[in-house]
Amino acid sequence: MKAIEQVEQAERQAEQLLEQARKEAGSIVEQAENDAARLREQSRQKARDETAALLSQAQKEAERQAEGLRDKTKKQCAQIAASAESNMEKAVKFIMERVVG
Repeated sequence: MKAIEQVEQAERQAEQLLEQARKEAGSIVEQAENDAARLREQSRQKARDETAALLSQAQKEAERQAEGLRDKTKKQCAQIAASAESNMEKAVKFIMERVVG
């Protein structure tokens, strides 16, 4: 009888160990899933941050280039206006010489 009790006790202990191992395995899987979800979210946030930084940098560069083009265009307009003014004076002088002289 003693041997049967020992076998039954060993079986109960084995069942307890097996149940404990199942719980630990479940905890490990759950922790791994949580870690994976956290890492995914960190990766997504990093990608969003990098995208925002690149977009901001591109926008600043575009603004800088636009400002340069505005300055260049203003200078060209001023040169054209000055040239037109100069030509106007020459044209008036030419016409006056033709009409009067």
